[in-house]
Amino acid sequence: MLYGGVAALAGLAGAGVAWWKFQPRQVDEKIVAPAPGAATGNATDAFWSLNFDTPDGKNLSMSSFRGKLLLVNFWATWCPPCVEELP
Repeated sequence: MLYGGVAALAGLAGAGVAWWKFQPRQVDEKIVAPAPGAATGNATDAFWSLNFDTPDGKNLSMSSFRGKLLLVNFWATWCPPCVEELP
């Protein structure tokens, strides 16, 4: 009986946490200024003006990604999982 009560209590607690965690929340979309420490000015302009050659010989301009979600994956030679991902 004790184990059943503990299991029921744990199940109720887990359900309560899941219910609370996945409640819809209002997000304030209004951004007044860049976050403190965010890169602005010449550094960002220099980044968006970069051009690279792709492995198939085409030219890739960073400005083609401006305004889109961009994931930059950094590798380190001392990191075994990173070495597996190296092109």
